[in-house]
Amino acid sequence: MKNEISPSQFKILLILYILGSAIIYMPTIQTVAAGRNGWISILLGGLIAVFILNFYVILSNTHPNKNLFELNVEILGKKFGLIINFTYLIYIVILLALITRGLGDFLTTTILTETPIEVLMLLIIITVTIGANYGVVTIVRANQVLFPIIVLSFVIGVILVLPLFDITKFYPILDEGMKPIINGTLQIIGFPYTEVIILMIVFPFLKDRKKIKLNTLIGTIIATAVFFIITSSGIGVLGADTVSRQAFSTYTIAKNFGTGNTILRLEAIFSIIWIITVFNELVICIIGLCMCINSVFNTNEYKVYVKPASLLILPISLLIGENIIFISTWTTKIWPIYSVTMGLLLPIFIYLVYKIKNYINNTVQDL
Repeated sequence: MKNEISPSQFKILLILYILGSAIIYMPTIQTVAAGRNGWISILLGGLIAVFILNFYVILSNTHPNKNLFELNVEILGKKFGLIINFTYLIYIVILLALITRGLGDFLTTTILTETPIEVLMLLIIITVTIGANYGVVTIVRANQVLFPIIVLSFVIGVILVLPLFDITKFYPILDEGMKPIINGTLQIIGFPYTEVIILMIVFPFLKDRKKIKLNTLIGTIIATAVFFIITSSGIGVLGADTVSRQAFSTYTIAKNFGTGNTILRLEAIFSIIWIITVFNELVICIIGLCMCINSVFNTNEYKVYVKPASLLILPISLLIGENIIFISTWTTKIWPIYSVTMGLLLPIFIYLVYKIKNYINNTVQDL
């Protein structure tokens, strides 16, 4: 059918959504939290993420034809469900503002250094608005075209970095114990894995729900492998101390790719990869925000909110932080806890309410 998403399309969507804005920040976040042992945090976080994302599938299966916000109202009742949806609305707005501001800061500090950030962010918002107006299925189909390009570029980068890799920069392992690693694990769970809760808006579009668990597992493993590779590459090439001081560490690592002068400006290719993954994440989040607004106001079509919701993000993105240092501190200290609350603890509560209601209804029927 026209508005259905195949299992392979969903897998690609999941991978690109998880990578999203995280692919450029992950080496820095992990080396700040766990130093040269950041790769261990990524593996532990990926293992935990398998169970978290599988739980999202289980929660969605309670009402397969409803998105996250419709599901909340169905399980919790109209009034309480709308309250919960309003908290998700705030969560998505903050996430959108952080991603947009991060992309704007990246472009103004690395590529388009003389362009005002307001102009770049406005162009980002306009592009995302156009994409959101086309809907989820169209974006998913576009991902199918872009995904091979991303994979090829990534593989080339990995091959080129191998001659620069120094395994001794990983030693000693576990020199500071498990506490930093646990901190790094919390970071990656909060950003980006629990943000996948928003991706539940596409579950009603899935063509073959029997394969959703398998594709979720594969997608999570692939995304974790990418995080592991880029973080390990950063540590092995630049060293953990250097990576931890880079605002956009993956971009800095890409500058070291290449042999002599054979390949130049490969970081520009990785910038394009990141912009594509961020665009994908922004579009999904905008659609999710509009669906959330639609559920709160109980209207018939979410697309009428795309333009006003998108324009709202621009001023919030500009006001959310004075500079990139403030944003980086806020996202590493506060966001993981906030995201885990919204993306894990709250869904667990909703699922428990569903099970309790089912138990009570079955008990009454037996009587």
